[in-house]
Amino acid sequence: MEDAEILQGLADRQEAAFTALHNKYAKLLFARAYQLLKNQADAEEVVQSFFANQLLPFRKWSTVLDLKAYLRRGIYNCCLIMMEREKKRNNRTQRFLAEKLSAFPNATEQVVVQPEMKTYEAAMIHQALSSLTVQQRTAMRLLYVEGFRYNDIARAMNITVNSVKTHLRLGRKHMQQYKELFQSLLCLLLFIHLF
Repeated sequence: MEDAEILQGLADRQEAAFTALHNKYAKLLFARAYQLLKNQADAEEVVQSFFANQLLPFRKWSTVLDLKAYLRRGIYNCCLIMMEREKKRNNRTQRFLAEKLSAFPNATEQVVVQPEMKTYEAAMIHQALSSLTVQQRTAMRLLYVEGFRYNDIARAMNITVNSVKTHLRLGRKHMQQYKELFQSLLCLLLFIHLF
């Protein structure tokens, strides 16, 4: 299928056009994402999220003049957003460690997050997420990862907006408990390491 045909099919909301779009451009977009992110899993996640959350609900296909350029710009922007989130997360971790080490007057060495710590942190987050109920986990993923609004989450989960807010509140409370546990374990590990 040519780009003009795909665009027309997308404007008419034809499933075959979405399939043709995916078949024609998924590998190209993955290559671009991998080039920017330098991580296969992250690149796959960005491309999948781009198709599911950006392209599928998009309604203004008739305004797109160059499909390939539109897709390349879109995946580029998604990669930039992911890199910015990762940078902010690393900065928060560095600040946290710097604050904890500043409590010790002898701590003059530069704070560096060790790969083992990242692995441990990822395991703790995974454990915390897996301990949530399915609805809490789904609501949190849709809000924080996918960027949906409360109304969209309620529609996707087939529940009321107040139920979404309840699931998010309970999920955040549960994650906060794991965060406090992780922070206390981290402080203990730093204390043991320093002495």
